[in-house]
Amino acid sequence: MTVLGHHTVAELRDWLSALDYEAGQIASAYATFAPTWQAQDAATHHEWASDWKALQARYHAARARAQFATLRAQIDVGVPDSMIPVEDEWQGVLHALAKTPGAVGKGDFQDLYNRLSAAQGKPVDVSKTPQPTATDADLSAYKAADVVIRAGESAARALSPSRVSPGTKILVGGGILLGLLLTAKVVLR
Repeated sequence: MTVLGHHTVAELRDWLSALDYEAGQIASAYATFAPTWQAQDAATHHEWASDWKALQARYHAARARAQFATLRAQIDVGVPDSMIPVEDEWQGVLHALAKTPGAVGKGDFQDLYNRLSAAQGKPVDVSKTPQPTATDADLSAYKAADVVIRAGESAARALSPSRVSPGTKILVGGGILLGLLLTAKVVLR
């Protein structure tokens, strides 16, 4: 979460990439195992396939809305993807994957992964899931502001308190404020 507690376009794009890869791996593992599974336990196989189809419909609808938000972001010239919040789209994808986020229910993405892994006797290989590349704008701003504040504190300590005039204090404070503003400008690029 990078913009005042909201997920951003950059994070959403990374997450969709990871989800698409994982869903592809599940589909591939299922396609390989389906004939064996159907022969071993047709009812469980059919139930899983039906739940998978329903999940795919929910996910593809939420993904389309999320993808539209990432395309809209390309129009916002000059605003980095790590600064454009898309919390509604993020929550839409989250609710498509899990009917009750934070819990695993029947037909949820994690449930389907778990059931397929159990049926085939090994986990679905998602070891090459793409990792996030998005930057955290809030964290970058906090770190840059901390550097400026520490430099201002060091400068203030270097001046002897008995020799510091009120004007000097104002100048040091103004310098710190200017440094924070310049930091914010750099981070917002």
